[in-house]
Amino acid sequence: MRPDSAARLAAVATAAKQWQDPEFVPRAKAVQATLGAPNRFTEEALAFAVNQQMHQLGSPKKLCAWQRESSTTGVPVGIIPEGAVPLDGVRALVATWLAGHQPVVRPPASSPHLLQAFAESVEAEGGAVARFAVDDAEALALSEALVLPGALEIAETWRALASEAGVAPERVYARLRRLTIAVIDGTEDFDTRIRLAEDMLLHEGLSEANVALLWAPVGLDADPLFEALSGFRQVMPAHPDTEGVLEMPRAFLKAAKQPYAWGDGVLVSRGEPDVQTAGHVRWVSYATPDEVVAWTTAHRHQLGGVVATEAVAARVAISDDLRVEPGEAHRARLGSPADHALMAFLSNV
Repeated sequence: MRPDSAARLAAVATAAKQWQDPEFVPRAKAVQATLGAPNRFTEEALAFAVNQQMHQLGSPKKLCAWQRESSTTGVPVGIIPEGAVPLDGVRALVATWLAGHQPVVRPPASSPHLLQAFAESVEAEGGAVARFAVDDAEALALSEALVLPGALEIAETWRALASEAGVAPERVYARLRRLTIAVIDGTEDFDTRIRLAEDMLLHEGLSEANVALLWAPVGLDADPLFEALSGFRQVMPAHPDTEGVLEMPRAFLKAAKQPYAWGDGVLVSRGEPDVQTAGHVRWVSYATPDEVVAWTTAHRHQLGGVVATEAVAARVAISDDLRVEPGEAHRARLGSPADHALMAFLSNV
């Protein structure tokens, strides 16, 4: 590792450790400003997201295992986060530093403060500098490569813009949104149901890590799970706008006389395995495990994770690389396959 690479890594780890403290002034100011931005971030969910990311990025050992330096350093890399969750894009930012490149970040309107405040903390520790673009046009004009950690619509738009600007396709990295589902069998204990509630409800359903489809045996009593969902909302209250957002799909379900459950920031409907709007979870009944196996096999290319206990995963043939332990959907470890794919791209820019 080159001396400057070691300094960049150490600066990231030091800044992340500082940001683990909710009262650290740069973090506290950025959080308050973020809560006033146009988003559906709650104070509790925002704290969760920042803590989770900073505990991962605060480990020099994990950063060192992740780092891969590019032979061509100093390339300005545009980072265009979707902004669906707090600190969206922070790993792309850190990966760009660790690879020896220059981040050019266009912060999302939903979260214009967090990434910049964290970058300033890294710079204050002697780390590399990040540039923040005021709009899409400036970000593109300043960039020679692009990282798009967002949804399909964002990726396709930016691919077209990059092509018009002369950025080669191989210099555009797009990790498209993936689908997260859960499979239960009714044997889950109370703690597992609470963890599953987090996977379903955290971030108001806006994260790709949120469970969108819940597969459950035909005839399973749903009350224990709904009790867990209600209990989770007592700890992590819904954003004030969430109920209004879910009102329209609830009205449709009511008019169509489809079965559903409705509560504070909770909407779960029974039906076919069709993904609904953010925050609306579809409960899909299965008669045999083979039905789940057939569906997951057919949709493997869409899946980012399947939340299930080890026993359930074995019965429905979910591979270890796809299985997510209940309660871990929003707690991605640094060094995940997605992280390594991003670093591999940056090391070859």
